[in-house]
Amino acid sequence: MRFVHRVVVVVLSLFCCLGLNTGHASNGGIYTDLFNFGGTNGSTPIGNLTSSGGVFYGTASAGGASGNGVIFSFDPSSSTYMDLVNFTGMGGTFPGSDPEAALTLSGGVFYGTTAGGGTNSRGVIFSFDPSSSAYTDLVNFTGNTGAFPGSGPAAALTLSGGIFYGTTQFGGASGNGVIFSFDPSTSTYTDLHDFDGTHGANPTAALILNGGIFYGTAAGGGASGFGVIFSFDPSTATYTDLHDFDSTHGANPFAALTLKGGVFYGTTGNGGANGSGVIFSFDPSSSAYMDLYDFDGSTHGSNPLSALTLSGGVFYGTTFQGGASVKGVIFSFDPSSSIYTVLYNFDGTHGSLPRSALTLNGGVFYGTTEFGGTSNSGVIFSFAPLLPPSNLTGHQKKNNSGVRYEWFNDLKWQTPSLSGTEVTA
Repeated sequence: MRFVHRVVVVVLSLFCCLGLNTGHASNGGIYTDLFNFGGTNGSTPIGNLTSSGGVFYGTASAGGASGNGVIFSFDPSSSTYMDLVNFTGMGGTFPGSDPEAALTLSGGVFYGTTAGGGTNSRGVIFSFDPSSSAYTDLVNFTGNTGAFPGSGPAAALTLSGGIFYGTTQFGGASGNGVIFSFDPSTSTYTDLHDFDGTHGANPTAALILNGGIFYGTAAGGGASGFGVIFSFDPSTATYTDLHDFDSTHGANPFAALTLKGGVFYGTTGNGGANGSGVIFSFDPSSSAYMDLYDFDGSTHGSNPLSALTLSGGVFYGTTFQGGASVKGVIFSFDPSSSIYTVLYNFDGTHGSLPRSALTLNGGVFYGTTEFGGTSNSGVIFSFAPLLPPSNLTGHQKKNNSGVRYEWFNDLKWQTPSLSGTEVTA
């Protein structure tokens, strides 16, 4: 079943012209519950969606034929969902279980990780070719020691120069996780850095490449035990602890960093003024850290677990909890004005507790929720923001499909449920 929830917003005179009920003048958009996971076809998706050829690919951390999670595809043009791979745990045809990370595309093939399963039940690196449905178990993690140190990878792989780089939450020399590389052309796995706790522990976020150097976050460890921002130079194997979270200004960064204008932006799942997480910035050129927004733990959201997505100079994201129904929210944050806006409140029935970042495609955001929906197993959703500012220069008009909006910032969408004559702003 597809559910569409319209948040009525912005430019009230324009909406009156359309004959719509008007609400408070706050930003919002059109939310659509596109697909409800049912358990046997996958449940509790955590990782981001990856777009390829107009189709989204992703993983569900549980469910499927063996209950170990699945790889799936979803075509938004036809609402077609396909369960492509059913993970089989420690052995079987598709070794691996509990896939928590997004898929990374290279040469038409997807690469990814599972947090569990495989020969040693410590997770695997795998490849999946959608053209042939061929699945290959490439690496079986071995924990603290062994041929493939590391355990419980929860972050997506990052591709650079034909080599994948990633992190594990656990394992390595101190059991606090590792940074690793994997060369698919030679099947060579290398443990590049072992987190020691003092300078970071338990990374759950993907690495971000900038100027030949990787930047990332560790959810724990550091001077105060609340996590760190770090860099790693693969050319020299140099690891640097750049910032230690202190809880007062953020704690436990679970998500990847997002780069804008040479500055990194991100979120923490906890800490801040209300203990419910923060939005922060970090300038690597000056090591300047700024706590930009403190989540209130209530109506405006709480405990963000996903990365920020940049569009038109504004960041968009989700919180895992908080909001009107305490099921999480979709929000925007404008760093130029420090304006934070709740755009949508998850209600449980149509999704709850989102852990994935938003994926932008054609001016519309797509994502997943870990729970909620008809079977409380999570949903795939879309969200089309309605964000015309006060200096609106676009227009709205009716066409054969319904009403098409085209705003100054190139966010475009259609909805057949609205009607009206052309209105020029």
